[in-house]
Amino acid sequence: SGWAHLAFGLAVLLGDLPPYPAQVPTALGDMSGRVTGNLLDAATTTNALGCSAFPAASLQDKIVLISRGTCSFDNKVNNAAKGGAAGVVIFNTNPTELLDMSLPTAKLPATFVALEAGLEMQSQLRAHPDISASIDFTGFTPIPASADVLSYFSGRGPTATGVIKPELTAVGNNIFTASTASDASYLPFTLGGGTSFAAPLVTGAAAVLMSARPGLQSADYRSLLINSSQAIRNSSGTTVDVLDGGAGRLDLSRALQNNLTVSPATLSSILNATDDSTIKTISITNTGTFTDTFVVSTVNGDTNAPYVDAGPFTLDPGQSQTVIVRVSQMTKGATRGFIVATGSKSNVSTRIPYWFGVPGTDVKQVAVLSEVDYTSQSAGDLMTFYFRMIDGVGLPVDGGPTVTTASPGARVISVNPAGRIPGTFQAQVRIGKADSKGVNTFTISAGQVRRDVVVGVQ
Repeated sequence: SGWAHLAFGLAVLLGDLPPYPAQVPTALGDMSGRVTGNLLDAATTTNALGCSAFPAASLQDKIVLISRGTCSFDNKVNNAAKGGAAGVVIFNTNPTELLDMSLPTAKLPATFVALEAGLEMQSQLRAHPDISASIDFTGFTPIPASADVLSYFSGRGPTATGVIKPELTAVGNNIFTASTASDASYLPFTLGGGTSFAAPLVTGAAAVLMSARPGLQSADYRSLLINSSQAIRNSSGTTVDVLDGGAGRLDLSRALQNNLTVSPATLSSILNATDDSTIKTISITNTGTFTDTFVVSTVNGDTNAPYVDAGPFTLDPGQSQTVIVRVSQMTKGATRGFIVATGSKSNVSTRIPYWFGVPGTDVKQVAVLSEVDYTSQSAGDLMTFYFRMIDGVGLPVDGGPTVTTASPGARVISVNPAGRIPGTFQAQVRIGKADSKGVNTFTISAGQVRRDVVVGVQ
């Protein structure tokens, strides 16, 4: 599913096994190099979760594997340091993304890995009790990866007005690049990720396309980039939803070869449940240098897939054809998929993502809009987080949510509408004392849906 490549990253290495991707805490961001030692599972000791001090020298020169839970990350790492450990690997207790552990006082080398990685390390230790481990703090461990897996921070749609976003995806994570700002003496490079990397890749591709094929309109270049993209798949090999990946992954080679442009490049709209049917149009233009015959159809659609009212048609260079797209009545839910146009003389298909949704009235999900989970705060701090209530098709739902907390000393000060988008709120809270897990938990309630916002407390 997709083409494999190597990504560089922070990792824990165990013997000669493939590396385990890791998250080094921001507090330990100035560490470099590797820490090595025999691995020891805290679960095999009387201090399974590391929430009390290990006896002096009991962990001498060991890298200790500890499960998350019961006490703070800071306590676990400091307790391992008292036992003489060389480093700590903490693994998650649920299959979520890697976390940036809050370590306000700990100085011992430590890192965080996924639940699956922790369980596999425990299994390997049972089979090989003397296995050695190392923690790579440099971030240049080659890790097998797939280019077709969306990064967890990639934006998803629809927009609040029912528009497909993103329209196009590009590589934006595990980018190994030169850095004039790097102060690392060992290499003037950096490893990074984010839309700040993906966006310039698309911009550069547009520049190459305009240079190679001068004379087209800006909308043509936009369509060639968006609609010539490759299908992007998730880790299980399934094509991702158009609201997650748009038309697909940027493929400059295909954009240079494609001779078909479409306007608009994507089709999306909020529908009324009372509409008998909805008619949309797309204009297809032959931007090539030869006459070709084209076929248009829907693929990867669901039971409500729109009907494309067009048989095969022939276009001379520069000629356009209007294609009618009919969306049948929907009383609820959404339909999504791709309309594909293919020329008889071209190896590149033109993919047009579509999404049409009927708004609902019931809240199906609460999305937290500010990155607050597991950020570190102090007792008495005022903090504001934003959230949006969403229906079953991803559109905002207005209503009156509540925010509560049972954390000691914490309280909710206010919950008010935020911005101009319905269903969007801001909650101002005061941080209390850390509970037994080192956190405060604030619960958003909207209809039958509950969402916890968990905040690390120093």
